[in-house]
Amino acid sequence: MINRKNIIPLLLLIFGFISCEKDSNIDVPIVQPKLVSACFLSPTTNGTSMILTWSAPIFKTTVHEMPFEENADVFISDGTNKYKLMYDNSMSHYYIPKSTLEIKEGKKYSLSVSADKSKDLYAETIIPQKPVFDIDYIGIDSLPDPYSPSSYEYTYFVKLNISNPNPEAYYRISVNASIVSNGYSNIINLPPAGGENRIIRGDYSGTLIMKRYAYPEDRVKKIYVNLHKVDEAYYRYHHALENYTGDDFFAEPTLVYSNVKNGLGVFCSYNNKIDSVDVK
Repeated sequence: MINRKNIIPLLLLIFGFISCEKDSNIDVPIVQPKLVSACFLSPTTNGTSMILTWSAPIFKTTVHEMPFEENADVFISDGTNKYKLMYDNSMSHYYIPKSTLEIKEGKKYSLSVSADKSKDLYAETIIPQKPVFDIDYIGIDSLPDPYSPSSYEYTYFVKLNISNPNPEAYYRISVNASIVSNGYSNIINLPPAGGENRIIRGDYSGTLIMKRYAYPEDRVKKIYVNLHKVDEAYYRYHHALENYTGDDFFAEPTLVYSNVKNGLGVFCSYNNKIDSVDVK
């Protein structure tokens, strides 16, 4: 119990703390939205598209009613000619077909964007050379599925050998497979261990390991390795996305990479090649 003699000093102490409080007027900085671009160039696509939106500043309380910027002047230059991308309302992006702008490996391209209420955006990229690699089928292991006696856990091993004279190259690997199920051929995703579409820095050669639960009649018949050789901006952007931790308040914040001047976003490039092996 609190001694009655201590009540009055305690109350005086509490009121003393309350009287020390002061209202603080903090000026919230005025931050204007910035244009955000997302554009990936490649010689292997049928055209070039770019999504252009506006950022939502952290101190701004309103939400954009229309985040897409539809009235900008978007150009891509190859150093000799300048090509304008037209806005496609159905896809909410700017686009130019390959027949008008053909992206070529080893060449430098620059992006320029002009829009109201924004400084002109600028970025550039050099298209990587097509990756040189080969793959070898090593083998397969199978274990009974403890949760389904008639199915198995299949593990596939494929050796990937990349021929690359540049140790600072960047790659992205994805794997698909063809199966025959109920008499029909299908292409499925078969992510390698370590995550689908994982980004790799440096010359990489090693064994890809893929796992899949299936019935014996639905086993994989062929494995397709899609190897992307990417530029540094592509690597740094996707590496930041891999480190993103979502809404975890106790995690370190992830700074998403941007290589666009006077704005946000990325203008980067890749070149890819697909090779396949039969599963025996």
